[in-house]
Amino acid sequence: MNRQELESFLIDLNRGLRVFSFYPLSHPVTGKVAEELYQKVDSLIKKYDKLIELEISRNSFSAEGETIENHPALSPLAYEFFKRRIKKLFILPGVTPQEIKSLLLALSMDIDTIERSGGIDKILIQYKVQNIWINEIDFSLRQELKEQGPPVNLNNIIKTPRTDTAESKELQNLLNSLQDYIDTPRFKEALKRIRRMVLPFIESKDWYQVLSVLEVLSHIASSPYISDESREVARKTILSIVNRDVIEFLLQEYLASPPLRAHEIVLIFQQLGKISFPFILRELMENEDKSERKKLIQLSSKMGKPILDYLYRLLEDKRWYILRNVLLIIGEIEDPESLPFIEDFLYNPDLRVSREAIRAYTRISQSKGIEKLREIYRKSPKEKKKIIINSLKMIRDDAALDFAVELFDLEKNRELKEAIVKNIPYLKENDKATNFLKSVILKDIKKISGKPGNLALAGIEALSKMGEKGLNTLEELKREGRGKLRSHIDLVLKNERTVS
Repeated sequence: MNRQELESFLIDLNRGLRVFSFYPLSHPVTGKVAEELYQKVDSLIKKYDKLIELEISRNSFSAEGETIENHPALSPLAYEFFKRRIKKLFILPGVTPQEIKSLLLALSMDIDTIERSGGIDKILIQYKVQNIWINEIDFSLRQELKEQGPPVNLNNIIKTPRTDTAESKELQNLLNSLQDYIDTPRFKEALKRIRRMVLPFIESKDWYQVLSVLEVLSHIASSPYISDESREVARKTILSIVNRDVIEFLLQEYLASPPLRAHEIVLIFQQLGKISFPFILRELMENEDKSERKKLIQLSSKMGKPILDYLYRLLEDKRWYILRNVLLIIGEIEDPESLPFIEDFLYNPDLRVSREAIRAYTRISQSKGIEKLREIYRKSPKEKKKIIINSLKMIRDDAALDFAVELFDLEKNRELKEAIVKNIPYLKENDKATNFLKSVILKDIKKISGKPGNLALAGIEALSKMGEKGLNTLEELKREGRGKLRSHIDLVLKNERTVS
């Protein structure tokens, strides 16, 4: 591929990023520009029968060892790639239009969102992109950015879809005219007019029009290409528009939207900030749908540290149900900086509170928190010990099984020993787990009758839940056992094989 063709591709890519930075995904222009860029990419790959490979430095692009630097737009574009930690970009044969659209969407996200998501490459994986690869620069992004100048300002903005009423057309025309006012003294007055015009749509619950306006303003407020002053004016306008009904509508729209569409609404919530926190958290406390709770936790995580600070303040409340729910949400967000706040509640005398504190602490600390759990276990009554035992399934490595075996050996209470045994299938399905359960079973058989005790029965039940490895271990025990142990295992195996 020659430099002129790659330069043309990068210019089209730059144009696509400008469009995706300012236009919501629902706008027809995003689909059009993505399709045009795909056609350019597809023709290049087919013409040369090889992938597109670009290397990025702070101020330039290069391909096959040669710098591409003729067009004035390419240096700012390379800088935007550099800020997003992109070292190399590979576009493979077989790339699809949807993958090109996902690339544009990912690259147009603000840097904080990219960082919180784990980088461009992880975002592309989340969007199931297989034919575009990213090599990332390994450095502290924030430190590098402190040494750089201000972002390039671009003078463009999104447009709302056409509608039929005179009022909505007038609103559309005003929104379209914003591209002429950004970073000028007239921008603030234009937003005041938009606010006055959108209020009747809020009163009539014409949410489509309201959402269009909020999408425009949230893109302005979060765009790296616009001055801080204009972004702040847009953010304040958003805050002056929304009320309880608008926020509740946005929440339901977010829950009902697919990932790419939901991203647009996340931008709005990020501008709303703390005024939206009570609504998000109330929905989390009341919503029992697992998939919707997962989306709400993702939304909370994308709100950053401010929502955690809000949750920490709620921990000063004395009501048990508030404390329980807040600890549950903090645990689901899984921010390691939350651990000191959770520790204060690990010994809470109200089991309803300490249960969620232990679960949250275990979920976040993982194996690093085992020493603290061991300390709590030694000092706790039976019911709290059960909570610790049941929380071990949240630890996602071998240390959970090792700790469970340790507790089993130390514990004298047979009821707690049974609880440990019943949790083994949820910790690890390996030879160590099956051998441990086999040992527990063999040690709890009546010598004369061969009848299994309660621990042995719990071990048999646990093995039956451990897939083929557990069933094979039961087959071994059946061959080695006798009497009632053999008949009980035979019954369990028949049931499990029938279900399989």
